Amino acid sequence: TTMSLKARGQATNLKQFNLSSYGLEVAKSNQKALSFSGSGTYDTESAKADLQLALKASLPRLLPLVGQTNFAVSSGTAELNARVTQAGLAQTVTGTLAVTNFTGGVSGDAFTDFSTAMALDVNKTPEQIEIREASGTLAENRKAGGSFDVSGNYSLKNTPSQLNLKLAGINENGLRPILAPMLA
Repeated sequence: TTMSLKARGQATNLKQFNLSSYGLEVAKSNQKALSFSGSGTYDTESAKADLQLALKASLPRLLPLVGQTNFAVSSGTAELNARVTQAGLAQTVTGTLAVTNFTGGVSGDAFTDFSTAMALDVNKTPEQIEIREASGTLAENRKAGGSFDVSGNYSLKNTPSQLNLKLAGINENGLRPILAPMLA
């Protein structure tokens, strides 16, 4: 297993940090298992931060390297593109996650060419977590399995919270990999 880490940036008076680029690659036998890269800034006086991240993983190569023995994966990739920002006490996370062509087993449950694509836009303040968007699609064997959309506010204080869930076109292609173990 080989790892390559690269970072380039600068600090001004240990108050402002600018990470113009960073990256990590993990490979085994010259086959890339994981790569991530990005950039970011942080200002300690204003408490403002902005971090971008792009991650790509080959699931059959990565999972054995991190000790996941309850996974038996023959194919699949994961890609994450995210941005994390902070302004004072408020943080925002936006991004997309896609898992494609996942074939294998998880704790004995079989998945065949399972895919999902998700989008996320969440804001957190000391009072609440606002889910502006948490949506996605499911598919198995290249057949649509439906979509979901979650939005709402979750109170971090003792005030009411409201979450909205919308499901559309959910069918056996989206639910089978999730529900089959519970029905066995």
